[in-house]
Amino acid sequence: IRTNIGLKSNYKKESQLHHSFKIGAYYYFDRFNSSETNALFEFDLHKAFNVTKLLNFQHLGLEGKVEYFGNADSIQSNTDIFFEGTPYFKAKYGIVNFNIGLKFGYLSSDNSVFAFNPVIKVDLNVIPEGLTIYAGIDGGLEKNSLLRLTSANPWMALDTSLKWQNNRFDIYGGIRGSIARQLGFNLNVRYIAFEDMAFFINTSESVTWGGPLFPQNKFLTTYDDGNVFRFSGELTYSLGGNLKLWLNGEYNIYKLDSLKQAYHKPISFMKLGGSYLIKKKVNIWLETMLYGERFAVDNETLISPIEGTLDGFVDLNFGISYFISDNFSVWLSGTNLLNSNYERFYNYPVQGLEIMGGIGIRF
Repeated sequence: IRTNIGLKSNYKKESQLHHSFKIGAYYYFDRFNSSETNALFEFDLHKAFNVTKLLNFQHLGLEGKVEYFGNADSIQSNTDIFFEGTPYFKAKYGIVNFNIGLKFGYLSSDNSVFAFNPVIKVDLNVIPEGLTIYAGIDGGLEKNSLLRLTSANPWMALDTSLKWQNNRFDIYGGIRGSIARQLGFNLNVRYIAFEDMAFFINTSESVTWGGPLFPQNKFLTTYDDGNVFRFSGELTYSLGGNLKLWLNGEYNIYKLDSLKQAYHKPISFMKLGGSYLIKKKVNIWLETMLYGERFAVDNETLISPIEGTLDGFVDLNFGISYFISDNFSVWLSGTNLLNSNYERFYNYPVQGLEIMGGIGIRF
């Protein structure tokens, strides 16, 4: 159950205090007495200042958030409160746009944590609306929440600790732009040095000593420190507002302190798709997802775990929507059109062909 509301100023004069606020909350629960309550308040305040005549579009600002997590199960409960604030200065010098700030974070939990990270964002507009070279440094704390982890893996064991991932450094750079305002592109390389990233490892229900191991039907959540190099890219093509094509993907290189592999993290991923709008009434889309190899741990032996590899797979999906009016539509979608029982997670073959339908109402 989720709700949110936001407010944003729309002043024309840069000298006024521009602001935006967002309040959000959710309650996430299951039928085994596990639950997560979240409340979030985000804000951004900035105003134009004439700091120096050498720069244009000079703004001083402050952005931040306050976030609450309350987690409970049948045995225990705990609460986290996180405060984050970033004073920043952004300006423009010729074709260069930049934003410089310092992010402060304080986590009030069982073990309180204080962190700070430099924030630098630089855009070089080589060709206006055509080619931009960008780079930046960021970082900070983010919770491995129950909602986040079970969205990634619905079969994880819920009696697990929910740690905060600390991105000590998040350094990135790339190029983006468009050709004739039809073909858009974005190529990016990223380096993240982290603490307490979550990984999933198969475990068993129980062990009978001297006998076989029971079927594996849960995943333990384990955490590790390390870094990852991530290469990603995106291409989009639009023609007349009716035809849209997209291609995006990423490749990850993990280096971990304790774990041998980045278990159940996709090393490579690619998505190719397109949609076509017919007379502003019928929208048809088709998308192909390609996953590369993933790594897992096979615990079917009592002697020692065995490293396993999950094969890559292709998943073909489609959908069609019919807009009866601006506020009412019906839709139909199909997933895994190839009817393949591949394993996204070890020992968990997915369902075959699946067809779903529904209605959409906007008011």
